[in-house]
Amino acid sequence: EILELAADGIWLGNNSQKDLVAFILDRATSGVGERKVKTVITRHAHEGSRITVRRAGRAKDLVFGLTPDERALKVAQEEADRNSPF
Repeated sequence: EILELAADGIWLGNNSQKDLVAFILDRATSGVGERKVKTVITRHAHEGSRITVRRAGRAKDLVFGLTPDERALKVAQEEADRNSPF
């Protein structure tokens, strides 16, 4: 759930760690805390899965992005939603 919300949050422009964590915490249904969210998104970003991470400025300022494959998937999903008759 956290990674799915992270991908959605980044797609919607929540790229800083602070904004992304707030986005996830507002929408998570599993009752996770801030520490768990930060751990999951940074661990999975370093494994090269759906999201990427880089440092911006100070050491703790992280900026997240989507991998090219994940961006392509999001674009395809939006296009399918626009063309859906429902």
